[in-house]
This record gives sequence, C-alpha cells and structure tokens, in this order.
Amino acid sequence: MNKVLLKLMVALGVVTMVGCSSIETAEDIQKADCYFPDMSSKEAPKWVCEVTPQGYEIIGVGYAKKSVAGSGIMREIALNNAQQRLASQLENNIKSKFDAVTRQSSTTTKTVSDEHVSEMVEITINNVVSTVIRDARVMTTLTSPTGGMYTLVAMTNDAYQSNMAAAIEKARNDQVWSKLDSEEAQEAMKQALASLEG
Repeated sequence: MNKVLLKLMVALGVVTMVGCSSIETAEDIQKADCYFPDMSSKEAPKWVCEVTPQGYEIIGVGYAKKSVAGSGIMREIALNNAQQRLASQLENNIKSKFDAVTRQSSTTTKTVSDEHVSEMVEITINNVVSTVIRDARVMTTLTSPTGGMYTLVAMTNDAYQSNMAAAIEKARNDQVWSKLDSEEAQEAMKQALASLEG
C-alpha cells in the first residue's frame, strides 16, 4: 500500500512539474500556443497574442468585434486600436528611458522637485509621442472565427530607433521645460535629454 501511495505521489509530482513549466526564452514564446481571445478553442497566429514577429521591435495588435456597420468600419476600429497600442508602447519605452536618466540627474541636483519634473516628463512625452510616430506598418488584418477583426501594426528596429531619436529631439525643443521653476531644474532636464541620445 505504501509503495502504491509513493508511486502515485511521484507521478503527481511529475505531472505538476510538467504542467507548471514556464516560458523562459524568446524561442519558447514563438512555440507557445495562441488562441483567439474571442474564441479560445481556435488556434490563432502568435501575433494575435502579442508575440513580436522576428525583425520587428514593437507591435500593436488591434481588435474590433463583429459589427453590422461592416468590415470597413471594423478595419478602421482595429487599426486605430493597434496604432494606439503601438504608441503606448513607444511612450512607455521613452518614459522609462527618460525616468532612468532623470533619476540619475536628480540625485546630483537635490533642489529639483522629483514630482514636478515627473509631471513635466509625463506632459512632454504625451505631447511628443502623439505627433512623432512614423514608419509603423500595417502588417496584416485577420478575421477571427467569431467575425471579429484583428490588425497587426509593427515597427522595425530602424524605424523604432528613428522614432525614439525624433521623440527625444522634439522633447528637447518642447516649451514645457520653460515652466520648470528653477534654472537648475531646466539645466538638469537639458542634461537628461542630451544623455538620452547616447
């Protein structure tokens, strides 16, 4: 009886370990199963699950549910949704890069209000990203089994780097920095922007 119980426990342990294995590499992600969110029993291309295809830096996946307005309207909704997601990713990447640099400069400039600078960064990045994005391509549009529409918008590494550089340049020239209270804070921001280019 003890041997049977021991074998059962070992078998359950193996099943548990196999069932809980995690996806750890980019290669594993490409092999992972993907199913349509609006019909979880049907397999979908990996990009529907926001797996970035090789050769691209960032993507945006948009969705429009089936509509009596027709496929033209659905395509427009899915495209807008995908572009917003791509812009959000670019915005987050710029913000995290900028936050890292401003954190470094604010440790040397104690009089700069971190909260005030953060607010200015947020305003500037929102303004910049909404006007800067170029060279994002619509890669494909797909109709799901339920009649919904998915759209993939992607940006190559070169386009991504170009957009980052344009955003940093536009941020450098943004008038919002003149609203910072002190010359010291303005100088800290100029240095932070200059160091982003490197």
